[in-house]
Amino acid sequence: MGSNEFDNLILGLAEFVRRDGRYPYPELLRHALNKLALELTAVTYPRTLTGLLALLEKPVKTWYPGRLLPKEFDSDFGLLYEWGLSEEASRYLYEELLEKTKLSEFATTLTKQIAIENVQFQKILERLQELYNNDSDPERVQQEYVLLRLFLIENPYTTPTQLRKIFSKTRHIDKLFHI
Repeated sequence: MGSNEFDNLILGLAEFVRRDGRYPYPELLRHALNKLALELTAVTYPRTLTGLLALLEKPVKTWYPGRLLPKEFDSDFGLLYEWGLSEEASRYLYEELLEKTKLSEFATTLTKQIAIENVQFQKILERLQELYNNDSDPERVQQEYVLLRLFLIENPYTTPTQLRKIFSKTRHIDKLFHI
Protein backbone atom coordinates (compact mmCIF):
# COMPACT_ATOMS: atom_id res chain seq x y z
CA MET A 1 0.00 0.00 0.00
CA GLY A 2 1.26 3.42 -0.86
CA SER A 3 0.71 6.81 0.68
CA ASN A 4 -2.37 7.42 -1.50
CA GLU A 5 -4.04 4.39 0.05
CA PHE A 6 -3.02 5.55 3.52
CA ASP A 7 -4.53 8.97 2.83
CA ASN A 8 -7.71 7.30 1.54
CA LEU A 9 -7.82 5.24 4.73
CA ILE A 10 -7.54 8.35 6.94
CA LEU A 11 -10.15 10.30 4.95
CA GLY A 12 -12.48 7.30 4.88
CA LEU A 13 -12.11 6.69 8.61
CA ALA A 14 -12.83 10.37 9.33
CA GLU A 15 -16.08 10.12 7.38
CA PHE A 16 -16.90 6.75 8.98
CA VAL A 17 -16.45 8.24 12.47
CA ARG A 18 -18.47 11.33 11.55
CA ARG A 19 -21.33 9.04 10.41
CA ASP A 20 -21.09 7.07 13.69
CA GLY A 21 -20.14 3.94 11.76
CA ARG A 22 -23.45 3.73 9.93
CA TYR A 23 -23.85 1.85 6.68
CA PRO A 24 -23.15 2.45 3.81
CA TYR A 25 -19.49 2.83 4.60
CA PRO A 26 -17.61 5.66 2.89
CA GLU A 27 -16.28 4.82 -0.56
CA LEU A 28 -12.71 5.85 0.27
CA LEU A 29 -12.77 3.63 3.35
CA ARG A 30 -14.11 0.63 1.42
CA HIS A 31 -11.45 1.08 -1.25
CA ALA A 32 -8.63 1.43 1.31
CA LEU A 33 -9.85 -1.55 3.37
CA ASN A 34 -10.09 -3.75 0.28
CA LYS A 35 -6.50 -2.85 -0.61
CA LEU A 36 -5.45 -3.44 3.00
CA ALA A 37 -7.11 -6.88 3.03
CA LEU A 38 -5.12 -7.88 -0.04
CA GLU A 39 -1.77 -6.67 1.24
CA LEU A 40 -1.91 -7.28 4.98
CA THR A 41 0.86 -9.72 5.90
CA ALA A 42 1.99 -8.82 9.42
CA VAL A 43 -1.32 -9.92 10.94
CA THR A 44 -4.43 -11.75 9.78
CA TYR A 45 -7.14 -9.48 8.40
CA PRO A 46 -10.00 -9.38 10.93
CA ARG A 47 -13.24 -11.19 10.11
CA THR A 48 -15.52 -8.70 11.84
CA LEU A 49 -15.92 -4.93 11.91
CA THR A 50 -15.22 -4.97 15.66
CA GLY A 51 -11.98 -6.86 15.03
CA LEU A 52 -11.00 -4.40 12.31
CA LEU A 53 -11.64 -1.42 14.55
CA ALA A 54 -9.55 -3.05 17.29
CA LEU A 55 -6.70 -3.55 14.78
CA LEU A 56 -6.89 0.11 13.73
CA GLU A 57 -6.37 1.12 17.36
CA LYS A 58 -2.98 -0.63 17.46
CA PRO A 59 0.22 1.21 16.47
CA VAL A 60 0.32 1.46 12.69
CA LYS A 61 3.89 0.16 12.51
CA THR A 62 2.74 -3.21 13.90
CA TRP A 63 0.30 -3.99 11.08
CA TYR A 64 0.43 -1.55 8.16
CA PRO A 65 2.01 -3.20 5.10
CA GLY A 66 2.92 -0.06 3.21
CA ARG A 67 6.55 0.74 2.73
CA LEU A 68 5.34 4.19 1.77
CA LEU A 69 3.77 5.13 5.06
CA PRO A 70 3.91 8.92 5.04
CA LYS A 71 6.85 10.20 7.07
CA GLU A 72 4.54 12.89 8.46
CA PHE A 73 2.54 10.22 10.34
CA ASP A 74 3.99 8.88 13.60
CA SER A 75 3.54 5.11 13.24
CA ASP A 76 3.78 4.58 17.01
CA PHE A 77 0.11 5.59 17.10
CA GLY A 78 -3.01 3.84 15.90
CA LEU A 79 -5.59 5.35 13.59
CA LEU A 80 -8.48 5.03 16.02
CA TYR A 81 -8.90 5.57 19.74
CA GLU A 82 -12.13 4.70 21.56
CA TRP A 83 -14.20 4.65 18.32
CA GLY A 84 -12.90 8.01 17.14
CA LEU A 85 -9.87 9.16 15.19
CA SER A 86 -6.71 9.04 17.28
CA GLU A 87 -4.97 12.29 18.08
CA GLU A 88 -2.23 11.52 15.53
CA ALA A 89 -4.73 10.55 12.82
CA SER A 90 -6.67 13.77 13.46
CA ARG A 91 -3.49 15.84 13.28
CA TYR A 92 -2.48 14.12 10.04
CA LEU A 93 -5.98 14.61 8.58
CA TYR A 94 -6.15 18.33 9.30
CA GLU A 95 -2.51 19.39 8.91
CA GLU A 96 -1.29 17.09 6.15
CA LEU A 97 -4.40 16.35 4.11
CA LEU A 98 -7.05 19.01 4.47
CA GLU A 99 -4.78 22.02 4.99
CA LYS A 100 -2.28 21.16 2.25
CA THR A 101 -4.96 20.21 -0.27
CA LYS A 102 -7.23 23.09 0.72
CA LEU A 103 -10.06 20.58 1.00
CA SER A 104 -13.17 20.66 3.09
CA GLU A 105 -13.72 17.65 5.30
CA PHE A 106 -17.10 17.38 3.57
CA ALA A 107 -15.80 17.40 -0.02
CA THR A 108 -17.00 14.71 -2.41
CA THR A 109 -15.09 11.46 -2.74
CA LEU A 110 -13.92 12.32 -6.26
CA THR A 111 -12.67 15.73 -5.13
CA LYS A 112 -10.74 14.11 -2.27
CA GLN A 113 -9.17 11.53 -4.59
CA ILE A 114 -8.08 14.20 -7.06
CA ALA A 115 -6.64 16.33 -4.26
CA ILE A 116 -4.67 13.39 -2.82
CA GLU A 117 -3.19 12.55 -6.21
CA ASN A 118 -2.37 16.22 -6.78
CA VAL A 119 -0.46 16.43 -3.49
CA GLN A 120 1.64 13.42 -4.50
CA PHE A 121 2.62 15.06 -7.76
CA GLN A 122 3.30 18.37 -6.01
CA LYS A 123 5.79 16.49 -3.82
CA ILE A 124 7.44 14.99 -6.91
CA LEU A 125 7.61 18.41 -8.56
CA GLU A 126 9.14 19.97 -5.42
CA ARG A 127 11.74 17.20 -5.26
CA LEU A 128 12.61 17.67 -8.94
CA GLN A 129 12.94 21.42 -8.34
CA GLU A 130 15.34 20.72 -5.46
CA LEU A 131 17.32 18.41 -7.71
CA TYR A 132 17.34 21.01 -10.48
CA ASN A 133 18.79 23.61 -8.12
CA ASN A 134 21.34 21.27 -6.51
CA ASP A 135 22.26 18.80 -9.23
CA SER A 136 25.43 19.04 -11.26
CA ASP A 137 23.35 18.37 -14.40
CA PRO A 138 20.15 20.46 -14.09
CA GLU A 139 19.46 19.98 -17.80
CA ARG A 140 18.98 16.25 -17.22
CA VAL A 141 16.54 16.94 -14.38
CA GLN A 142 14.60 19.21 -16.74
CA GLN A 143 14.52 16.49 -19.43
CA GLU A 144 13.24 13.91 -16.94
CA TYR A 145 10.54 16.31 -15.79
CA VAL A 146 9.41 16.80 -19.40
CA LEU A 147 9.42 13.03 -19.90
CA LEU A 148 7.26 12.58 -16.80
CA ARG A 149 4.78 15.27 -17.87
CA LEU A 150 4.43 13.83 -21.37
CA PHE A 151 3.92 10.34 -19.99
CA LEU A 152 1.20 11.51 -17.59
CA ILE A 153 -0.61 13.46 -20.30
CA GLU A 154 -0.54 10.50 -22.68
CA ASN A 155 -1.27 7.91 -19.93
CA PRO A 156 -3.60 9.37 -17.30
CA TYR A 157 -4.21 5.86 -15.95
CA THR A 158 -1.07 3.85 -15.34
CA THR A 159 0.29 1.03 -13.25
CA PRO A 160 3.47 0.60 -11.18
CA THR A 161 4.69 -1.86 -13.83
CA GLN A 162 4.37 0.76 -16.56
CA LEU A 163 6.10 3.37 -14.40
CA ARG A 164 8.97 0.99 -13.66
CA LYS A 165 9.35 0.16 -17.34
CA ILE A 166 9.31 3.76 -18.56
CA PHE A 167 11.37 5.35 -15.79
CA SER A 168 13.80 2.58 -14.85
CA LYS A 169 16.57 4.20 -16.88
CA THR A 170 16.05 7.69 -15.50
CA ARG A 171 18.39 9.02 -12.89
CA HIS A 172 15.87 10.76 -10.63
CA ILE A 173 12.24 9.92 -11.35
CA ASP A 174 12.31 6.20 -10.55
CA LYS A 175 13.53 7.06 -7.03
CA LEU A 176 10.76 9.65 -6.59
CA PHE A 177 8.03 7.10 -7.25
CA HIS A 178 9.61 4.45 -5.00
CA ILE A 179 8.80 1.89 -7.66
